Amino acid sequence: MRLRNVTCAVFMSALTIGSTMAADWEYGPDLNIPRSDFGAAVDGMGNIYVAGGQISWCPYESTDTVEMLLFDGTAYADHWVFLAPISSSRQDVRLVCDGAFIYAIGGILDDGETVATVERYDTTSDSPVWETIKPLNVARGAAGVTVDNCGRIYVLGGCVNETHEILSSVELYHPAHPELGWALLDAGLDQPRMNAGAVTDNQGRIYATGGQGEYGAHLTSVERYDPRDSEPSWIYVAPIIDPSSNNDHAAVGADGRIYVAGGWLPGYSSRAVRYDPLTDDWEALPALNAPRSNPELVLGEDRHIYVIGGDTSGCPDALASVEHFASWPPRRQYHAPW
Repeated sequence: MRLRNVTCAVFMSALTIGSTMAADWEYGPDLNIPRSDFGAAVDGMGNIYVAGGQISWCPYESTDTVEMLLFDGTAYADHWVFLAPISSSRQDVRLVCDGAFIYAIGGILDDGETVATVERYDTTSDSPVWETIKPLNVARGAAGVTVDNCGRIYVLGGCVNETHEILSSVELYHPAHPELGWALLDAGLDQPRMNAGAVTDNQGRIYATGGQGEYGAHLTSVERYDPRDSEPSWIYVAPIIDPSSNNDHAAVGADGRIYVAGGWLPGYSSRAVRYDPLTDDWEALPALNAPRSNPELVLGEDRHIYVIGGDTSGCPDALASVEHFASWPPRRQYHAPW
């Protein structure tokens, strides 16, 4: 099924104006298993999840393990705990949460097969397990995933490992209507991209940030999609400031700005930048403590941006370290009725 247009009422949200630089990045509790090219998400209670990913290049190995960092309502725990694993070991799987369910989407198996598998995990259950739901229309790994302000899940771009194709197609899933399965949107990305960031801003607009394009191009371009438009399409906004990277995983901070950190330039990068949707500008932030490629970024319940795992030089080269950065400096705010 294809959808031409998607509209809904978007929640009122608080935005900020002005610019105040926060403190440096600080280390948080290490993962139990070092990993890169994995998925991460935050549930409705603020708990942070990671799943799958690559744990070594030599020998090549991925994992099916899932870890959670518990938020107790005040602060995060000092260690990660293991949960039920996903159905198979795979890298380039992505996680997203609709509030109650964590979804594990796509990925690449150790034998190189790209999968369309989608699983979900009920975070409200006393005995949660991963259950398989309808698959994607297009098998893909290294996609961008985000949830809009109506709870719908978007999967942007990615790659097909067997053919080395980088994708521009976008798929949509509405958890309230699982019988419909995944729909391919008519409005695909203007540029094919993998390992791009995918986020939804406070106005309900969806962004695809950077990533790797065709022929190994390091993309600085950023595309934005507003599902409220009568004929929504992807338009370009200000590009990510140099240096460019081939992976630009992103998260929206509590201040409403979009954060990108780490990457491969070539060379493992410690750069961190953020974008203000109000001004259409990027600014540089203090560098990460550890250069890393292919980390995951999430917004914690404590209003900090968490940069998790990734890889760096050496064998095995996956990282377990976690860094976080306050995304809520004292700033003047206003409410916008979107």
